[in-house]
Amino acid sequence: MFDKIYFNICFVTFLLVILSGSVIVSEAQDTTDTGDHKAVILDVDGSLNREDLDELNSAIDLAVSEGIKTLIFNFEGRGRSFDNFSELGDRILYLTDNKGIRAIAYIPHEAQGMTMLAVMACREIITRRSAILGKVISRDLPPDEEPREYIDEQKVLTRIASFAKAGGHDPMLARAMTDRKMILYQIGREEDRKFVDKEEFEIFVHNSQPPWQMIGPGPIVASGEVMLLSGDEALEYGLVSSLAYNEEDLAGLLGIEIIAAGDIKGTTEVEVAEAADVKMEPNVIEDIILTGQDAKAAFIVCSEMVDEGLYESIKRRTEYAIENGATYIIYEMDTFGGRVDSALEIWKYFMHDVAPRAHTVAYVRTKAISAGALISVACQDIIMRANTQLGDCAPIMMGGTLEGVEREKMESPLRSYFEDAAQTNGYPVALCKAMVTITHEVYRVKNNRTGEYEYFEKNDLPRKSREYDLADKKLIVGDNELLTLNADKAKEYGLAREVVTGIDDQARDNVLAFLEKRDNITFARPVSYLTTNWSEELVRWLTSPAVSAILLMIALLGIYAELNSPGLGLPGAVAVAALLILFGSKFLIGMANWWEIAVFFIGLGLLLVEIFVIPGFGLAGITGILLVLFALGAMMVNNRPGEFPLPTTDWEWAEFEKQVYGLLAGFIGACLGGYFLGKYIHKLPVTNKLALAGLQDSVEVRAGGQAAPSEAPPVTIGQEGIAISPLRPAGIGRFDGKRVEVISRGELIQAKQKIQVVAIEGNSVIVKEIKEEQV
Repeated sequence: MFDKIYFNICFVTFLLVILSGSVIVSEAQDTTDTGDHKAVILDVDGSLNREDLDELNSAIDLAVSEGIKTLIFNFEGRGRSFDNFSELGDRILYLTDNKGIRAIAYIPHEAQGMTMLAVMACREIITRRSAILGKVISRDLPPDEEPREYIDEQKVLTRIASFAKAGGHDPMLARAMTDRKMILYQIGREEDRKFVDKEEFEIFVHNSQPPWQMIGPGPIVASGEVMLLSGDEALEYGLVSSLAYNEEDLAGLLGIEIIAAGDIKGTTEVEVAEAADVKMEPNVIEDIILTGQDAKAAFIVCSEMVDEGLYESIKRRTEYAIENGATYIIYEMDTFGGRVDSALEIWKYFMHDVAPRAHTVAYVRTKAISAGALISVACQDIIMRANTQLGDCAPIMMGGTLEGVEREKMESPLRSYFEDAAQTNGYPVALCKAMVTITHEVYRVKNNRTGEYEYFEKNDLPRKSREYDLADKKLIVGDNELLTLNADKAKEYGLAREVVTGIDDQARDNVLAFLEKRDNITFARPVSYLTTNWSEELVRWLTSPAVSAILLMIALLGIYAELNSPGLGLPGAVAVAALLILFGSKFLIGMANWWEIAVFFIGLGLLLVEIFVIPGFGLAGITGILLVLFALGAMMVNNRPGEFPLPTTDWEWAEFEKQVYGLLAGFIGACLGGYFLGKYIHKLPVTNKLALAGLQDSVEVRAGGQAAPSEAPPVTIGQEGIAISPLRPAGIGRFDGKRVEVISRGELIQAKQKIQVVAIEGNSVIVKEIKEEQV
C-alpha cells in the first residue's frame, strides 16, 4: 500500500516537473520572439529635410509600437540642417530616457556636419575602421555644393556639447569638432585620462599635485582646426565603442537580428496616420464611455499676469478639481502673458502631471498672448471664443533688447517647448514655432494624397510635386512676422478645435456642448467654476518686484528710525512687519526656503551685535552684511529645497535681474529716505516724538501742569570736542570736560574722534566729525 502511494507521489511530481519545464521553455520562446532580440536599422542621409524627418519619425513610431527595443541609425554624409538633426537628437534622447530604447549610431563611411548632432545623442557609436566622423563646422565645401546659409557657431557648439553629455560622451571631443579656436590636449595620470583645452591644460599639468602628463607630442587639435577622426582614432579616444565592417558584423557584435524599417510587420501606414489624429487621452475618455457615467468638468480661470502666484494657484485648483472627480479640466485663458519661467512650470505641469489624469482644454475667453499661448498649446484641446487672439510668444527683456546670439539662446529652448506640445497634442508644429521666432516663414501646402493642408517652414518645403501641390502653396507667416491668430484663422489652420459664441456662461455652455458631441459624453451639471481666492491675489501682488522694493525700503527706514530713537517702538515694529511680509510672501510661492530666511536673520543679528556690542566694525559686521546680501539674492531665485539658489537658464537670469533691480530701487529709496529723515526727523510733527530731539521751545511741562525753564545745552555752535563713545548716530561727547549727549547727521563716528557742534535743535546737539585730526 505504502509503495503504491509513494509511486503515485513520484509520478505526479514527475508530471509537474515536465509541465513546469514546458512552461519555462514556452516562456523562453516567447521572450525570444519579442523585440528584445531584434533591431531595426534606419537610414539617415546628410540631406535630411522635413519630409524625410517625418518619414523617419513614422518608422520609429512603428518600430516602437511593435516592441522593438533596439534602433540602429545608419548615418551617412554631411548634414546641413541644424534644426532637423537637432530635432532628431532630441527624439533619440527621449526614446532612450523615457521608452527604454537602445539607440545605436552606425557610421559605415562618413558622418560630418550637422549629422554629428544626432550621432552624439546616441549612447553607443559603432563605425568601420576606415570611417571618418567629426568636423561639425567647416569652411571647405565640395565644388558642386551650394553655399550654406549662415550658421550660428555658438548655438551649434552649445547644442552638440549638450547632446554629447546626455549621450555619455566626452563634451570636449564634441567641442573640438566644432570650435576652430579650441586647442585640445589629452592628458593622463596613472590610470586616468581626460581631454582638456588650453586653459585646463595649464591648470592640470602645471598646478596639480601630482601633476598630469600630456599624452603624445603635442595637442590633438591645434587652433584653427576642427577635429576629424577615423574609426580607429575614435575607438582609441573612447568616442566609438566598437568597430564593425558591415551589417552582418554589426548583428554578430550586438547578438541581435537586424531588420530593415520597411520589413516591420504590424500597424500599417494608414493606421499610424489615423493614430496620429487622435487628440484624446484614451485612459480618461474611454473609461467614461465604457462605464456609461457622466463626465465631470471644471473651469479654472487663468487671468491677468502669468507669474509664480498664478502657477501655485492653478496647481491648487487643479488638484482640488481632480480630487473631486473632474475628468475634464478647462482652463479659461485671459492673459497677455508674463514670466516665461512660470509659464514653463505650468507647461510641464499640464503636460506631465495633469494630462495622464484628466483631459485638458484651453478655452480662450479673450486672449492668450505670449506666455498664455505657451500654456494653451500645452493643453490637449484649444477652443476659442469668437474675436479672440492667440500667439506672439517672442521673449523680451525689460529695459533692453535681445539681438543675435542672446535672442537665439532664449528662443531656441522656447521653440522646443512649443514643438513638443504641438507634436503631442496634434497642432501644426511650424505654426507654433512661428509664434516665437520672426525669421520663420511658414507656408501652407496641400497634400494630394490625403487632401489635407500641411504647414512647412521655408527651408523644409517638400520637393515631391506629385505628393504636394507646391504650385498653389500659400504664405501664412512672412519673414519678420510673429504669428498671432484670431479665432477663425486658428480654427482654419488647425490650432483651434472649435470657435464658440456667446457671453460668459452661454459661451462656456457651448464649449461643453462641443466636447460632449465630439467625445460622445455627457457632463454632469452644474459645472465647477474655480477662481483665485483673495489670499492668492494678495500674495501675487506682494511678490511683484515693485511691491518687494517698497517693502524693503520701509524695512530699512524703520530700522534706521529705530536706531535713532530710544527703545523698541513703532519704527522697529513697522520694520519687522515689512520683513515678515517680504519673506513670508516669497516663502508661500516657493521663492524662499526656510534656511534662506534663517540666513537673513542670522546676518541681521550679526550686524546688530556689531553695532551695539562689539566696538569698531570688523568680522561680525562684514559677515552679517554678506549673509544678508546672500539671503536676499537667494530669495530672488525660485530654487527647490536642497538646490543651490543659482539661476540656470536665461529666463531665470532675466527674472533674477528684474528682482535685483527692484531690491536696488528699494535700497536707494531707503538711503534717500534715511537722509531726509535724519535731517528733518526733529522738525516733523509726528517723528519729533520718536527721536532724541527734546522740546523745540524753552519750557517743559511738569506733572502738575506748571511750566519751568529748561537748561540749555552747555555747548555752542562751532565748539569742538571729542567723542567718548561711538556715535551710531547718537552717543556721548566731551566738551571742556563736560559729558554731553550728541547726535550725528546719520554718519557713524568712532570713539576718540574730534567732533564739532554744527547745530543745536532744542536739547539736541548735532555734531560732525573733524576728519583731518584724530586723537
